[in-house]
Amino acid sequence: MVLDAAHFYGGGGLFSEIEQINPAHLFAFHLDDVEDTPKEEITDATRLLPGLGVVPLGEICAYLQGIGYDGPCSIELFRPEYWEWDPKEVAVRTREAAIKVLAPYFELE
Repeated sequence: MVLDAAHFYGGGGLFSEIEQINPAHLFAFHLDDVEDTPKEEITDATRLLPGLGVVPLGEICAYLQGIGYDGPCSIELFRPEYWEWDPKEVAVRTREAAIKVLAPYFELE
């Protein structure tokens, strides 16, 4: 199983559902955010760097920490605007954004 923050938010996921996940069955956490837009209008192009949108990433991370998840986290960004950036800039900004969101909940290397 993969928990994708954008899909969790857009699909109306409940935090109580995260509590029921066996962390051994959670392959990865996709850390992404979305614009403040109606949920039915969310697309890959409305995704944002973590922490720049409306997905309750802190709460999701707190629940993942609560079930003992300490596995892989990946960033999924399909925003065409980001494709125009220098790849190194994308990597640096994405890493900084991810650390800011994850650090209060997880031990980062």
